[in-house]
Amino acid sequence: MRYLSAGAAALALVLPAMSPAQADVVERLAPDQPPLIMSHLGNNGGFLEGGYPENSLAAIRHAIELGVDGVYLPVQVTRDARYVLMHDATLNATTNVEEVYPEGPPGRTKPMASRRMDFISDYTLAEIRPLRLIDGQDGGDHHVPTLEEALALIDGRVLATVSLKTYELESLSALLATRETENLLAFSTTDPREALEVSVATGIKAVADLGACCRKDPVAGLEMLVATFGPDLVMVSADKPLPSAELVEKATELGLRLSVYPRSEDYYLSKGNIAPWEEVLEGGATVFMTDHPRAIFELMDR
Repeated sequence: MRYLSAGAAALALVLPAMSPAQADVVERLAPDQPPLIMSHLGNNGGFLEGGYPENSLAAIRHAIELGVDGVYLPVQVTRDARYVLMHDATLNATTNVEEVYPEGPPGRTKPMASRRMDFISDYTLAEIRPLRLIDGQDGGDHHVPTLEEALALIDGRVLATVSLKTYELESLSALLATRETENLLAFSTTDPREALEVSVATGIKAVADLGACCRKDPVAGLEMLVATFGPDLVMVSADKPLPSAELVEKATELGLRLSVYPRSEDYYLSKGNIAPWEEVLEGGATVFMTDHPRAIFELMDR
């Protein structure tokens, strides 16, 4: 059994395919459009398809070539207010920072603690440039990408969710003002108000995380978010727990896309167990985030 609904499958046949150069949040997230697959670009306990380091330009390029509808870009701000792609606030897990800077950030006067924690906010972009990503298996030479480099590579061909790990409103707004932003979404896993703040300042649409504000009563929380965000809100994320039938119905009624990134199910998928993801695809969400888009394409017969 395949997991693209009959209605969505029919729409996929009659609706024109979106040109890669025409990715537009409002059009692509419209209620009459088929489900979306978003590439998370993190390794989630395993290695990414192709063996690329997480959040590398190579991983983004690979996802686009696979045919994903969008990518997830976690951003952290450097000491000089530049933006790099990194899930963690520190550089230690995915780069060779301890090799390049054995004494810690340049100019540091105090010795580093026994457990190294090299915060991105302690380094300038110029100081991060010599670092290399070390969490891949492809044997390539990968630097820490900037948000500008990622957006230039994407070039509007797919949607891009800018996940606000750390940011400064003024510098981020200035960066986004230099680019076409119709394909961008603002998202925060910690406070939906951050996504709203960036959305209002930049004009890009927003995604709200129900788990960050409304886990006890996600249906009431959804109504509250719609009242707060207004038309800036186009999608909500409901990962933990996965959305109930009542939440699916309410999101549909409000014309919002419901997104899930089922981390545990994604991990099992990387080990060859597809059954948990089959249940996710049957659960009523219409945007699916994964570290393994090729496998999800196969499950959806896409």
